[in-house]
Amino acid sequence: MPPLHVGTGGGLNLPILLTLLALLLGPGAAAAQDDARPHRGGVAAPASLTGTHEARLQRQVEAEVHGALLATGETVRKEHLNRADEVARVLVATYPESADAHYWKAVARGVRAEYSGPFAKVGMGEDILTATDRVLALDSLHPGGHEMMGRLHAAVMRLPWLIRQFALRMGMGEVLGDASWSEAERHLRISADEDSLALAPRLELAKLLVERDRPQEAVPVLRRTLTLPRRHAVDERMHVEADSILGLLREDTPDALAPGPSGS
Repeated sequence: MPPLHVGTGGGLNLPILLTLLALLLGPGAAAAQDDARPHRGGVAAPASLTGTHEARLQRQVEAEVHGALLATGETVRKEHLNRADEVARVLVATYPESADAHYWKAVARGVRAEYSGPFAKVGMGEDILTATDRVLALDSLHPGGHEMMGRLHAAVMRLPWLIRQFALRMGMGEVLGDASWSEAERHLRISADEDSLALAPRLELAKLLVERDRPQEAVPVLRRTLTLPRRHAVDERMHVEADSILGLLREDTPDALAPGPSGS
């Protein structure tokens, strides 16, 4: 199935983007393992890329994104976000045919949107969605692109009923109609399959499965998440969240914790 389509005609997307972006890109979307090489949504870049100009720019964006996510003060966070945006713009302008370049642009804009007000979210919305579409157009199996698209589908499905009705009346039925829980799950599973070490898509997949009342399927995914290396403080935060969810399932649905497969 094709990625979720978001058109640009007439600005009809903006009312829904306001709410979508508040739900779409939480801190996990920007998480990537910390290593000597840049990462594609958690996967180390090919060895041939190591040490290149593109790789150095990717590492710079990644470092600034992590700094923003972990900052405790607003001033420091804004400084990191400004630098991430600046480097991401140079990265995409210099390497317009690189899926990784567009991925890091989407991540940088997404994290800025996470910490911005509603009007700013609207202004960034189409940049983020266009970048994500571009990632998958350039690399149909890009793990970061699939994770972000999975989050988008899930965010649409989580929209409150009143907002969904408003969007339908605004002529956005096609956009809403393309979103589904199954597509969200499909994208997140592809991301996990293509990235053997990424915590973020597995954690998001597990949360989706719990939300869809499928705890028996979520448990092995959470267990697998907890076995993955934590190479950055952002990874540590996701590990803690996965462990917390597993603990809640242990209390609420003990049958779900029966021995089973280790998950993706």
